[in-house]
Amino acid sequence: ALFATIPMIYIIAEIAFMMLILSLILRRNELRADWDSANATTPEALISVLEYFKAECKRDDGSITHPPLQARIKRLMRLLYSDRSQEDN
Repeated sequence: ALFATIPMIYIIAEIAFMMLILSLILRRNELRADWDSANATTPEALISVLEYFKAECKRDDGSITHPPLQARIKRLMRLLYSDRSQEDN
């Protein structure tokens, strides 16, 4: 009975590990999409859209594939301020 459960535990652990890797890749891609969108338009425009979504949803907990909206907004604010500081130089 013990030998039958070891392969099952291995399979479950393997699936859990794959789900973790997948969620990390999807989150990274979502942040990369934010970056590309901010560069295609302006960081202000994307921040405005994310703040609108945050107000409409009344939630900010994110999901497996999406970081919380506030974290995405903070990241874009850093991009905005770094762009402005480069323009000043």
